[in-house]
Amino acid sequence: DVAAHDAARAASISRTGAAAEANARAAAGEALQRQGLACVEAPRIDPDVSGFARGGLRLDFVSVTVTCEVSFLDLKFLPFIPDSQVLSSTSVSPIDIFRERR
Repeated sequence: DVAAHDAARAASISRTGAAAEANARAAAGEALQRQGLACVEAPRIDPDVSGFARGGLRLDFVSVTVTCEVSFLDLKFLPFIPDSQVLSSTSVSPIDIFRERR
């Protein structure tokens, strides 16, 4: 949840859609690293920054979904624990309308 939240917030304070997408991906990656979560494969980070295309002073949102497959192989001594689990979280944040958009 933290990675998706941080990513959505980073995107929402960006000035352009392209910057929002890049900032979301960077923030999610940093949050996963801070938490010590190692995904089996690269995490999937899906930002929706289409609200930037509308512009103006209307309230729009960005959303970011972060999906990560986490390995539980180090807990293999417990027979009821699966080898891995896919975790996914989505967070939504309002685009900062007072920040100049380009």
